[in-house]
Amino acid sequence: MAKAKKQSMTAEERLAASLVPESEHPYVVPENWLFFYFTSLIDVQGGTQPPKSTFIDSPRENYVRLVQIRDFASDKYAVYIPDKKNLRKFTENDVMIARYGASLGRICRGLSGAYNVALAKTIFNSTAIDSNYLFWLLQSGCFQTPLMQLSRTAQAGFNKEDLSYFAIPLPPIAEQ
Repeated sequence: MAKAKKQSMTAEERLAASLVPESEHPYVVPENWLFFYFTSLIDVQGGTQPPKSTFIDSPRENYVRLVQIRDFASDKYAVYIPDKKNLRKFTENDVMIARYGASLGRICRGLSGAYNVALAKTIFNSTAIDSNYLFWLLQSGCFQTPLMQLSRTAQAGFNKEDLSYFAIPLPPIAEQ
């Protein structure tokens, strides 16, 4: 849906456009749950890739940690880069998705800093989706199964358009 058209829609119209028709529900959920198209309620923002020549191996003033997928397992290879405005940053509470390669679909959180192109940050309305629910949902078959079925010629991966077709279950916030 075009951005201009999306902005001119009422909240009710945007909600209706985000819902998966009942005939397309992949399985049965309680009556008070909904299915929504992933990117209608959750945005993903890819990271940036600064040149390796700017990397240093210890913290310094005006530098920020560049977090890569491997860093969620160990601090052994931590690198820091100059803190610039064009960097994409995240916090410990943000839910991150590994975008390609052997780590495709790995769901991460718990670190902060700038993130590289192999990671995508989820951006969502916390009044509709609880971050803990999202963290666990993205690790479940509801997200992982369609993600692993995506095919690429060279390296496994996804883009925002791929995710727009994923039907995701959404219980009321109190149940999340």
